[in-house]
Amino acid sequence: MATLVDAYFANDLRVAVRECNCRGLTKGAQWASELLITIPERKRTQRVPDMTVEKMYPDAGYLPGVAPSAPIVQSKHWKRDLDLAAQAAAELIDQDRIALGRAALNRKDYGQTFGILHDAKSLKAQFMVGYALYLSGMGALERKHRIAKFDMIRFTLVERLGDAAYTDPFLMYLYGLVHAALDLRAEAIEFAIKSIVGFPYNWCAWELLADCIRDVEELYSISYLLPLSRDHVLRELFHIKKVTELQAGGERELSMTMKLLGPGFFPNNPWLYSLRGSILYYMHDLPASQIEFEHMLNRDPWRVDSIDIYSFALHVTQSDRKLSRLSREYLLLAKDRPEVCCLVANFFSLQGRSDLATIYFKRAADLEPKYISAWTLMGHELIEQKNSHAAIHTYRRAIEIQRDDFRAWYGLGQAYELLNMHQLALYYYERAVSLSAYDLRMWLALGSCYEELGRFREALDCYRRALIPANPHDDFVLLKIAKVHAELGEDGDAAAYHRRVVEISQANGREVPAYAKSAIEVANYQMVTPNGDKELAKELLTAVSSSNAEDVEVATNLLKKLQLTAGSAS
Repeated sequence: MATLVDAYFANDLRVAVRECNCRGLTKGAQWASELLITIPERKRTQRVPDMTVEKMYPDAGYLPGVAPSAPIVQSKHWKRDLDLAAQAAAELIDQDRIALGRAALNRKDYGQTFGILHDAKSLKAQFMVGYALYLSGMGALERKHRIAKFDMIRFTLVERLGDAAYTDPFLMYLYGLVHAALDLRAEAIEFAIKSIVGFPYNWCAWELLADCIRDVEELYSISYLLPLSRDHVLRELFHIKKVTELQAGGERELSMTMKLLGPGFFPNNPWLYSLRGSILYYMHDLPASQIEFEHMLNRDPWRVDSIDIYSFALHVTQSDRKLSRLSREYLLLAKDRPEVCCLVANFFSLQGRSDLATIYFKRAADLEPKYISAWTLMGHELIEQKNSHAAIHTYRRAIEIQRDDFRAWYGLGQAYELLNMHQLALYYYERAVSLSAYDLRMWLALGSCYEELGRFREALDCYRRALIPANPHDDFVLLKIAKVHAELGEDGDAAAYHRRVVEISQANGREVPAYAKSAIEVANYQMVTPNGDKELAKELLTAVSSSNAEDVEVATNLLKKLQLTAGSAS
């Protein structure tokens, strides 16, 4: 059971809004504000007793506010001997310049931010200087240029801040950002955790930590290093967010989000509805996913965050009217947001206008160079256009961003298959399968590639493995297994799988044409096999010959042959 959301928690969020806003961390401030506003009013407006700064956040530096709702774990890695009074005085002196610097930062004028605040003394001002340097470095798209630039930024920060950086949780968050940009993942994780220890309500630090975690196993191992009790709301929110990003959410996470949407926590919170929608989308429960996203839009009609995931669900279900309406509305609202570009691209993709879809996916990737869905979906559109070489370049770009995303590896396999380079395609499909072992498409693609190479035993293993995630009411995997058995000359096994196809089809009330070919295969095998079930063969052939299937003539001829054989035997 998560810790209760009370007046203390609400006030902690207010502190977070103020502290993030004044440093230019608009995303962290927005998240805290959104969470705060959905806390029931009677809890949100309740007064709490005043406490001194030292009692509130012993590891957090000069952060005026109120008591945290749960005890903070003291860091063992760094100690504080910061003079809080001196820091407060420094901020008072710098406050006007900080306001001007923040205005420049909001305009994305990073050079001016540096110029205004470079000689300011307060840690808050120094954070904004470093953050402006970091944001300016993010403009370097080429990895070698980015690494060189951030190496220089790290040196500059160390030279400017020295040991002072280890006394402020926001400066440690900044150090974490820079180390993450340098691909120093372990160091970035360490700084992110230290920042969270110092001030756990800075959601930006949690997001930095999430960006550094590669898989579910690593998430659980790092969770033991986190501050706050295991059932604290912030830890639960972090867990749900990261598991959703890893596309590993399940019933447990759905239960957690439903609880957090209850009256004791954050009723009607649109972000939680978006998480539920995303979890259900990755679970392939598309109708339920769309319902959750509609709940999200009912609470926040012009919400841009997660609208791309909603558009993916609408694309798969071919809801072209909804996609059309949302595309028109959101283009007027926020045409320069990558999520909106992705939404519009999905609409054009559904319309079969692959060229326009590619343009909008490219625009989304230009606006957010690390937007991996834009890169992978652009690759899929290029595959549709049979432009394999461009698709390969796009998928490789996606892999540079996130090596553990199976979609890019799968796309590379498709691209090399188009080029008839099946051995290379096999390598990429195997990587995709290793990253998404319960995705039916991966096993089917790998099996098909083995078939093309004439490696039928391996293909058979893949198709049998595909039966685990496959819908038990579908028969296409069974048909593939039957086909491979036939290629291997194993007619008995092939007939057994065709018989399963017939049984599934009859159990689901399908028309005879849907399983006519399998029925003929079963009947033919029973006819040529000594002691075969001739009555079953007659029953199946009679059903096919009296239907409107395209194999009526074949079934009729086999039925005549069966009758002649039976007549001569008698």
